[in-house]
Amino acid sequence: MERAKESKRIGFFPDYRLTNDYQSMLYSEQSGSSWEAEPLVTPFNLDPSIDAIHFHWQNAIWPENSTDREQLLHSDFESLFRYKDSSNKSIKTIWTVHNAMPHETFDIQGEIALMQKMSCESDVIHLLSKESLQELGKYIEIDPNKVIIVPHSSYFGFSKTVSDSAKVRADMGIADSALVLGFAGMIRPYKNLPLLLEVFQELRREFEDLVLVVAGINLDPAVASKILEISIEYPGTIYIDKFLSKADFAKVSSVIQIACYPYSQVLNSGSIYSSFTFGHHVVAPNHPGLQSLKELPFVSFFENNDASDLSRILRELIEFGLYRGSPAKALLWAKENDPSTMSRQFFQAIDSKLT
Repeated sequence: MERAKESKRIGFFPDYRLTNDYQSMLYSEQSGSSWEAEPLVTPFNLDPSIDAIHFHWQNAIWPENSTDREQLLHSDFESLFRYKDSSNKSIKTIWTVHNAMPHETFDIQGEIALMQKMSCESDVIHLLSKESLQELGKYIEIDPNKVIIVPHSSYFGFSKTVSDSAKVRADMGIADSALVLGFAGMIRPYKNLPLLLEVFQELRREFEDLVLVVAGINLDPAVASKILEISIEYPGTIYIDKFLSKADFAKVSSVIQIACYPYSQVLNSGSIYSSFTFGHHVVAPNHPGLQSLKELPFVSFFENNDASDLSRILRELIEFGLYRGSPAKALLWAKENDPSTMSRQFFQAIDSKLT
């Protein structure tokens, strides 16, 4: 389809659409806006038809070499992200802040310096929750006049669905009477899976029908050894260590009833919004960045890194069946907070800042 003459072009970087639906969801309603979004192979040496650069996960522009890092920190955006033809056209910059800090980093002070650079030079700073501004304020200064807040949507319409979850349960060897506690997604140290594994062992001794499902490519060696031990003691435990395709993810998510995300630290969590899309009751830590979820009746909170409190919350959910009404409520929320709504809000918000 030919681009409307009045449309403005956003080049986004990095392009993570193959492994993360967020960017596809955020730009899904571009045809109804005055913007056209497309991926950039590199944010350097831009085509002059690009009107704005949209950065996600800013550490993707961060060089490995310390000398190059210093050069990046001391270059202004106008000269750093320049046009091929040395055009005098002004480059607008949008920064979506996904994390308060990169999940794995060897240079915290350098990361903070880059974030402050992004904050100072960006024209628009997109936050995914009101709480994010206060959390980021612990590390950097942000001009509130640059800020737009467009919350993370559900994955409704983007996640694959399973028509027969009972068959998936049977194929995975899960009994009809079993209650499935689960985690699906990339396993990384900050996600704190050892805490869930510790609590599961305690609860499994009390609730014989409790099944644990952990699925996703594993980047945390502490999880691999521990979950294999648990699998020997409790043979019904299901551990799938691989990258999950959309179909794989849908199958795993279709059998989970209570999803637990015991993050040691987090600003925003796409996994939680994915769980809502599959009708899970979600258990999450009491981190400041997740406070906006407290009003949702299908989310339960436990004290950060507190195994006894996580055990207490899960025990109450299991004993009293408090999770049973969650699927209908979570799915309704997912439909009402769909990607199309988020995308329209995003384009309207950047219009208000850049036009």
